[in-house]
Amino acid sequence: MSSTVLEVRNARKTYDVTRSRRTERLVAVDDVTLRVEAGETVALVGESGCGKSTFARAAAMLAPLDEGEVRWSGELVSGLRRRQLRTHRPHTQLVFQDPAAALSPRMRIEEILAEPLHIQGRGVEGAADLLDAVGLDRSLGRRLPRELSGGQRQRVVIARALALQPRLLVLDEPVASLDVSVQAQVLNLLSDLQAERGFGALLIAHDLAVVSSVADRIGVMYLGRIVEEGPAEEIIANPRHPYTRMLVSAVPAFSPSERRDRVPVAGDPVTPWAGLPGCTFASRCPAVTSLCHDRVPEPRPHAGVRVACHHA
Repeated sequence: MSSTVLEVRNARKTYDVTRSRRTERLVAVDDVTLRVEAGETVALVGESGCGKSTFARAAAMLAPLDEGEVRWSGELVSGLRRRQLRTHRPHTQLVFQDPAAALSPRMRIEEILAEPLHIQGRGVEGAADLLDAVGLDRSLGRRLPRELSGGQRQRVVIARALALQPRLLVLDEPVASLDVSVQAQVLNLLSDLQAERGFGALLIAHDLAVVSSVADRIGVMYLGRIVEEGPAEEIIANPRHPYTRMLVSAVPAFSPSERRDRVPVAGDPVTPWAGLPGCTFASRCPAVTSLCHDRVPEPRPHAGVRVACHHA
């Protein structure tokens, strides 16, 4: 079985939008290629609206792509019908941003954990063990979601995702709705579970400070395109794309020696309509030239990092 648990190639996803009584095509994901290895955490970061969650839904086969393909552990799954895809579903599971909305308010925790096992025709005897795995007392299994704290509910969502022993977890802003102290606990839990079980993780986030301590690789996304991708330490220490430098400069410093000068970015984001020429960041980039407006930058390697910038 392939060690690459997720491979998305040349993904493109568009939506039709009515504008001034005309229907135009909005590009949410534009020619994105990304892979996740077993035991690896790949973080996809960027501003709200840049296409991260759309890409995550496509990677989890919840939304069909217009173009491109999705492979789980080397097997092509894009294009499969719902009935065909059902046998592959245990491979990839999701952890959602809002645990309160992700859990049925009418089901007890033990029923929620047993449901995926029941759907897949497996025995449900091991459902209680999932509470142990995420650090919750088994007595909580008799409670309803509203009787748990936000951190406990998110642990239940993680436990449910682990029920089918997936090879890939897609985590869509998994700690965004939690207190800062609880965020660290949940991220540490995910790291421990990954080390124990060996699954790969695609982590969607808008905050580099959240992912910098847990991600092995980081992909920086801007208006549907990955503008920089590489090892997390290299991305944080030596950002090459102007947009990445802006994000890194906004990460809070824990000591005076770690402080960075803030990188101001002028202008407003463009709307990524289909056929938009040039670099999508050109309207806000301090180093923009005429080339940036005319030609889309292709990702190029720079010391282990791939950067889509004409002047990197």
